[in-house]
Amino acid sequence: MINIENYGWDPKTVGEINHKLMKPPFVRIGDYKIGEKGDIVILLDFRIVQPNQKSLKPKLLHSMEHLLLEGLRFYLKDKLINVGPMGCQTGFYITVVNIYKKDEILSVMEKVLNRILEKTEVPYRNVNDCGQAKFHDLTPAQNLAKKLLAKKDEWAVII
Repeated sequence: MINIENYGWDPKTVGEINHKLMKPPFVRIGDYKIGEKGDIVILLDFRIVQPNQKSLKPKLLHSMEHLLLEGLRFYLKDKLINVGPMGCQTGFYITVVNIYKKDEILSVMEKVLNRILEKTEVPYRNVNDCGQAKFHDLTPAQNLAKKLLAKKDEWAVII
């Protein structure tokens, strides 16, 4: 077990939390596991909209998934395990290994969102890398990135 407070996280926001009390957008630790050799795997909850009130449109969700994947691969390299959209269409699960400091993770998220603003096309939008290569829209994804960056000071306010 690690003391997540030492890494800047509020222990009240780790694990299951009441969806009615959430205040998206935010980044939090949804769960974590420590491997046999001491590696720490973190499941991040990157919540973008309020559950049961709003959802991200499928094309936007799909494009953001690709953009987040490309950006996180760029900045985290071998520390990124996976990026996946939430089935409820309210955000993303991001799985990382051996990166767990809140300030470091929030900094990477800011860099990734700024990188999205520089894109001229959605990464991996081709038939070799994507099962729905035509199902993307860059402009709404960039608009969302701008909105999220405008609220970056609130990303640590979860409940």
